[in-house]
Amino acid sequence: MKFESLKELIDIVVTLRSDNGCEWDKKQTPESLTPHLIEETHEVVEAILDNNSENLKEELGDLLLHIIFQVVIASERNQFELDDIIKNINKKLTDRHPHIFDKNYKGADSSRTKNWELNKKKEKNLKFQTPKKPNTPKPPKPPPRFPPFLNWILTITRLGFQLARPRTSKDLPRPPKCLQRPPNNCPKTS
Repeated sequence: MKFESLKELIDIVVTLRSDNGCEWDKKQTPESLTPHLIEETHEVVEAILDNNSENLKEELGDLLLHIIFQVVIASERNQFELDDIIKNINKKLTDRHPHIFDKNYKGADSSRTKNWELNKKKEKNLKFQTPKKPNTPKPPKPPPRFPPFLNWILTITRLGFQLARPRTSKDLPRPPKCLQRPPNNCPKTS
């Protein structure tokens, strides 16, 4: 794998957000980019379901741009760098696959769904056991990971049932209108 192009993409986004860059790009925040990130993710899924490798290549590029955009903003805020993300995911993958990466491991294959979920839960519990600073405001609760119908689909597929595949991306449900524009334009729900 070559990474010169990735470095060039990062440099382009940094330049776009610089003092001499593009006004629109400079104004963006992680929150303002969220609807675009969701849209690009849907387009990647559509390309996969359409089995269109040329479109998938283009849509993965658009999604990668949004990932890099988030990383550049985080870097500007001294929160984290791309290398931190990569180290994080590398550790997560090796920790969840000790049967592959730990020569001394004698346990069960942890890639099985049950073991994978247990390892994931242990990791989350460890992360949330760190003490909070007093008077630290609680972050807003994130939206559900998936709409309820997708949770249902994930549950029944984990149980071994198979669903009919959509013939094309046009057969897929579209995201709600409020996810297609900035979050502050979403209607209030009670």
